[in-house]
Amino acid sequence: MNRLPTAQRAQIIGVMVEGMSIRFVSRMTGASKNTIVKLLVDAGRACSAYQHSALRNLPYKRLQEGRRVSCYLPRLPRVNGRRRARLWQGSGS
Repeated sequence: MNRLPTAQRAQIIGVMVEGMSIRFVSRMTGASKNTIVKLLVDAGRACSAYQHSALRNLPYKRLQEGRRVSCYLPRLPRVNGRRRARLWQGSGS
């Protein structure tokens, strides 16, 4: 199986991080759209594995909720007159 050179892989990921479309990146680098998507999947898996291993048991004193979470709270169903908040608990492993 052919692999892209490291410099081209870094260029593709860098341009995607900047917000460019897959089609634009394909035209700019000459790589096919399928190759770019597969590279993004591989990069996502690598980032997920890194975060899963590195971001464990972080010492925090305050937990700040983002605005995106609070904007969904009114849409949650009410149980006994109170909002039932379901927070993501992670995979548990």
